Amino acid sequence: MGNAWNNIWNAVAMVFSAINRFANAADNIGKVAEVTSAGYAERYGIEQEQKLAELTQSIPSLPKPS
Repeated sequence: MGNAWNNIWNAVAMVFSAINRFANAADNIGKVAEVTSAGYAERYGIEQEQKLAELTQSIPSLPKPS
């Protein structure tokens, strides 16, 4: 009977270990998604600044109001 209890507790420990590993994997995926999306956002901002600079260069300067 003692051997059966050891097997049960080992199985429970393995289940919790697996849950912990899945949680760590999900956390890592979240970190990757966060860093990747930050990179996309920064790239988008740079592209928009470039487009705005091109647009303002193609429009003649307007006189500044006094």
